[in-house]
Amino acid sequence: MFPLELVVFPEETLALHVFEERYKLLIDDILKDGTTLGIPTLIYSSLQHGTEVKIEKVVKEYENGSKDIVFKALRTFKIEKFYQNLDSKQYSGADVRFLNNIEDGTKAQIGGFIDLLRELYFLLNIPIPKIDMNTVTSFTYAHKIGLTLDQEYQLLLIEKESERLDFLKSHLNTSIPVLKQMSRAKEVARLNGHIKNFDPLDFSNLP
Repeated sequence: MFPLELVVFPEETLALHVFEERYKLLIDDILKDGTTLGIPTLIYSSLQHGTEVKIEKVVKEYENGSKDIVFKALRTFKIEKFYQNLDSKQYSGADVRFLNNIEDGTKAQIGGFIDLLRELYFLLNIPIPKIDMNTVTSFTYAHKIGLTLDQEYQLLLIEKESERLDFLKSHLNTSIPVLKQMSRAKEVARLNGHIKNFDPLDFSNLP
C-alpha cells in the first residue's frame, strides 16, 4: 500500500516522485516481483478505499534510490484489513475486496455530460479538448471539472457508470449557473463608472 491524500481513478496515468525510504523499498520489491500495488485515499483521517496501480515506466532513477515513476491505474478496492507493516517490511499492506465496475452508461448520458463539459470549458475560457464519445467515461475528465477531494472520493465509490455520470452531471448543473452569474458580475463591475448608452424608451403607449 502506498497511501496518498488524493484520489486515483481507473485508467488514469499518474506520475510520482518516490523518495521516502519505505516507499523506495516498496517500489524495488514491486519491480522485482512484477506485482501491482494499491494507492488508498487518505481522507477523513482513515484509509478505506483506493485504486490498484501498476508501474508503467521508471522515468528516472537518482543516486539516492529515489525514482520518478509513471503508474497506470487499474481497479478500485475496499480495504478489508490493513497491516501497518507487511511481513515485517517498512511499508504497509492490506487485504482488499475489488469493487464492481458496472458499465451501464448510455450514449445519451455520455452526450449530455460532454455538452455540459464543453459549456464549462467555454465559460472558463479554456480550450475545449477533442472528445471521443466512444472512449470517454465518467473517470476521463473527473479531475478536470472542479470536484473537491471529498467529491472525487464519493465518485470513486460508485460502482455503476450510469450513476457516476449522473453524479458528474449534477455537479456541472450546479457549477455552470454559478459561473454564469460570476461572469455577469465581472461584466457589471467592468462597466461600473463608465458612461452607458441606453436606447430611448417609448412611453407613448403608457396609460
